Amino acid sequence: MLARQLGAYLDHLVVERGAARNTIGSYRRDLDRYRVFLEGRGITALSQAGERDVGEFLAALRRGDPAANRPPLA
Repeated sequence: MLARQLGAYLDHLVVERGAARNTIGSYRRDLDRYRVFLEGRGITALSQAGERDVGEFLAALRRGDPAANRPPLA
Protein backbone atom coordinates (compact mmCIF):
# COMPACT_ATOMS: atom_id res chain seq x y z
CA MET A 1 0.00 0.00 0.00
CA LEU A 2 2.79 2.41 0.88
CA ALA A 3 4.48 1.99 -2.51
CA ARG A 4 1.13 2.57 -4.22
CA GLN A 5 0.49 5.76 -2.24
CA LEU A 6 3.92 7.16 -3.04
CA GLY A 7 3.52 6.16 -6.69
CA ALA A 8 0.21 8.03 -6.82
CA TYR A 9 1.99 11.14 -5.53
CA LEU A 10 4.62 10.84 -8.26
CA ASP A 11 1.83 10.47 -10.84
CA HIS A 12 0.24 13.63 -9.45
CA LEU A 13 3.50 15.51 -9.89
CA VAL A 14 3.68 14.46 -13.54
CA VAL A 15 0.03 14.96 -14.50
CA GLU A 16 -1.04 17.91 -12.37
CA ARG A 17 2.22 19.76 -11.90
CA GLY A 18 4.02 18.90 -15.12
CA ALA A 19 7.18 18.03 -13.22
CA ALA A 20 10.30 17.35 -15.28
CA ARG A 21 11.74 13.85 -15.67
CA ASN A 22 14.82 14.69 -13.58
CA THR A 23 12.62 16.09 -10.82
CA ILE A 24 10.51 12.94 -10.78
CA GLY A 25 13.66 10.81 -10.67
CA SER A 26 14.95 12.73 -7.65
CA TYR A 27 11.60 12.53 -5.88
CA ARG A 28 11.38 8.80 -6.66
CA ARG A 29 14.79 8.13 -5.08
CA ASP A 30 13.96 10.19 -1.99
CA LEU A 31 10.52 8.65 -1.57
CA ASP A 32 11.95 5.17 -2.00
CA ARG A 33 14.38 5.84 0.85
CA TYR A 34 11.45 7.05 2.97
CA ARG A 35 9.38 3.97 2.05
CA VAL A 36 12.22 1.60 3.02
CA PHE A 37 12.66 3.48 6.31
CA LEU A 38 8.94 3.30 7.12
CA GLU A 39 8.61 -0.34 6.12
CA GLY A 40 11.56 -1.11 8.38
CA ARG A 41 9.44 0.24 11.20
CA GLY A 42 6.44 -1.88 10.24
CA ILE A 43 4.55 1.04 8.70
CA THR A 44 2.55 -0.01 5.64
CA ALA A 45 0.48 3.13 4.94
CA LEU A 46 1.21 6.85 5.13
CA SER A 47 -1.67 7.28 7.58
CA GLN A 48 0.33 5.22 10.09
CA ALA A 49 3.38 7.50 9.94
CA GLY A 50 3.53 10.21 12.55
CA GLU A 51 5.57 13.27 13.34
CA ARG A 52 8.09 11.18 15.26
CA ASP A 53 8.66 8.92 12.24
CA VAL A 54 9.34 11.92 10.02
CA GLY A 55 11.73 13.41 12.57
CA GLU A 56 13.64 10.16 12.95
CA PHE A 57 13.87 9.78 9.17
CA LEU A 58 15.35 13.27 8.90
CA ALA A 59 17.82 12.44 11.68
CA ALA A 60 18.83 9.28 9.77
CA LEU A 61 19.40 11.37 6.64
CA ARG A 62 21.63 13.73 8.61
CA ARG A 63 23.71 10.78 9.87
CA GLY A 64 24.07 9.27 6.42
CA ASP A 65 24.36 5.59 5.59
CA PRO A 66 27.91 4.37 4.96
CA ALA A 67 26.65 0.86 4.06
CA ALA A 68 24.64 2.35 1.18
CA ASN A 69 27.42 4.82 0.28
CA ARG A 70 25.20 7.76 1.26
CA PRO A 71 26.98 10.63 2.99
CA PRO A 72 25.28 12.71 5.68
CA LEU A 73 23.23 15.67 4.55
CA ALA A 74 25.02 18.98 4.82
